[in-house]
Amino acid sequence: MLLGPRPFRFELMWLKSETLPALIEEWWSEKIFRGNPGYIFCKKLQHVKDRIKVWNLDTFGRVDKRMDQLLSKIAEIDGIEEQRTISQEEKMDIINHRNNFNQLVRLEDIKRQQKLKKDWIDDGERNTAYYHAYVNQRRRNNFISCLEVDGILTENSHRTYTKKMRKSDHL
Repeated sequence: MLLGPRPFRFELMWLKSETLPALIEEWWSEKIFRGNPGYIFCKKLQHVKDRIKVWNLDTFGRVDKRMDQLLSKIAEIDGIEEQRTISQEEKMDIINHRNNFNQLVRLEDIKRQQKLKKDWIDDGERNTAYYHAYVNQRRRNNFISCLEVDGILTENSHRTYTKKMRKSDHL
């Protein structure tokens, strides 16, 4: 059941593009609107959003489909390589395809991590017992119970430090 257009979400993978900040500045100043400042701001934001959507399709497209295309090209060249010796040009093609595929994998990972973080925040709000158990376990894993300084093993250094601070406060 469709409830309207999908909401606009900023993708962290867009930050990998060095041209985006300059493009946003250009798009922001591209159109002039008249009215009160709130209206102008809203219209400029809407214009930039529309331009980013088009730019995203042109620059990144569907990352998963591009990955599938590159994998099929790599498999095709690998199949040719099993039948005969491939030319230098074909070797360069396979290297370029693998490099492009690795870049797309990194972009897809960024996209997936962003989605997982959103899901984690949503799930954490719904399932606070699990969230707090996870956080407490991380705290226990990250806790440093003792340190070795100049060959001397120190334990409970936080409590000792706190006691020293309290004594020095009274001096």
